[in-house]
Amino acid sequence: MMEITSSDIFTSDDLKISLEGTIYYQIVDPEKATLQIDNYGQGLSNLVQSAIRNAIASLTMRQVFGSLDRLNDILADAIRHMTWKWGIDVPSVQVRSVSPSNEVIQAMQQPEIAANLLQAQRFKAEAQKIVMEAIGEGSKSLDDKSIVYLYLQALKQIGESSSSKIVLPMQFMQNAGSMLGGIAGLSTTALASLGGQENVQNVIDKIKEKISQVNS
Repeated sequence: MMEITSSDIFTSDDLKISLEGTIYYQIVDPEKATLQIDNYGQGLSNLVQSAIRNAIASLTMRQVFGSLDRLNDILADAIRHMTWKWGIDVPSVQVRSVSPSNEVIQAMQQPEIAANLLQAQRFKAEAQKIVMEAIGEGSKSLDDKSIVYLYLQALKQIGESSSSKIVLPMQFMQNAGSMLGGIAGLSTTALASLGGQENVQNVIDKIKEKISQVNS
């Protein structure tokens, strides 16, 4: 029995894989095994690696993963054909695992990742649209503390984003602008579009302080 490990093997569609398995062999003619080859163990190991590369090169990745039994038979036949002259028989080959390279795995994952990101972005955009429309229609019924809370949440998002900019519905701004402008010392226009992490944080801190005073 001989354990085998082969890496950086290319399939017929030029994809890199690695595999692990076991070669089962037996010496049926000790004289040939001694006289026909200097070191039958090393010779068998080299032959196995060559047979694996040739076999994998004749199959696509789909074929390799689709039937390990077929791969085992191909390898056993190829190795047995060469080792018989050494007085060595190879009853079977057992490939335990076949793994694509990291590069292949990443390439296979890219379309799925891109599709998931696109779906997430679409869902987020639609959700934001619904929330903003709801706020625009219902902001007249919000009390001051609710408006402050919603605006504070928006400001948190501003501070965390790379663009540091958010636009809220005009109706919401008309209700929130006078109160928040007084709190933070900003006009309605300035509140609608804030730039810069430092300025945003100052506004957040001022609103937090105001809420604390109201609740105390």
